[in-house]
Amino acid sequence: MPHVLGTGNSHNEQPNPHQSSTYPGEGGGEVRFYFDCCIKLYLLFTFRFKEELEQSINREKDAFDLKLQSMLARLHGVEAAVESRAEIERRNKEAQELWLACQSLSAAVVSQQQGLQSVASELNAIRESARGDAVITHVLASVPEEASTRGVVSESHLQRNFPKIRRACRRLAMVEGQDSGIWTYMLSHIQSFLIFDSFDPVKEGESVDLENIDTFGLLARADYYLRHGDLELAARFMNQLTGEPRRIAKSWVKEARLLLETKQAAEFLAAYAASEAMGGV
Repeated sequence: MPHVLGTGNSHNEQPNPHQSSTYPGEGGGEVRFYFDCCIKLYLLFTFRFKEELEQSINREKDAFDLKLQSMLARLHGVEAAVESRAEIERRNKEAQELWLACQSLSAAVVSQQQGLQSVASELNAIRESARGDAVITHVLASVPEEASTRGVVSESHLQRNFPKIRRACRRLAMVEGQDSGIWTYMLSHIQSFLIFDSFDPVKEGESVDLENIDTFGLLARADYYLRHGDLELAARFMNQLTGEPRRIAKSWVKEARLLLETKQAAEFLAAYAASEAMGGV
């Protein structure tokens, strides 16, 4: 019995070679398989993440670029509007300065002061405000040089001096020149007391035959239109005088012409400046 038990014990204690060589090999292969799968998945996910991240960054970049371009375009529009407004304001300021200078010239021309009224400073102010405007330059060039440098007399001054000029012309109506005889001067002087010249305003506007109007008729018409504020027409009649009356009235006609030409230029410049100011609004 003891022998049998000992034999049985030694037989059961021997190891199984199949068991010890199978399980360790199979466990290592599975681990490596799963490890390789994890590496592949990691690489795949990493690649996809990078690809999606790059696409997302590109989309955000494109959206940012588009927004930036829109903001830049809006900024350029604002800058253009500001520059345009600044240009408009500059032109309006220049037009206002020009209008004020023209108004100063008009006020100087219609001044009621006696004697010469200087307009040089007003003309220079207009010239500076015009900044090379072709129209204004042309109009300024039409102003008589004597009026620009010396000045002009007022219309009221011409009206006050006219009666004296008229009386002298009436007294010498028959005198054709300074070489006329003494009897001509005496007869002309006497005639001035015998003829009462007048102009009927009812006939105003009718055609006038200047060749058939004598000195007294011309003086009467000039006096009438001057008293009614029409210096231009009065000067035209005075310019039709002949002989010694023409010589006497020459200075008056000259001053009237200088005033009228300067006044005409001032009125045109004022109207032009006003239109420029309205156009800039």
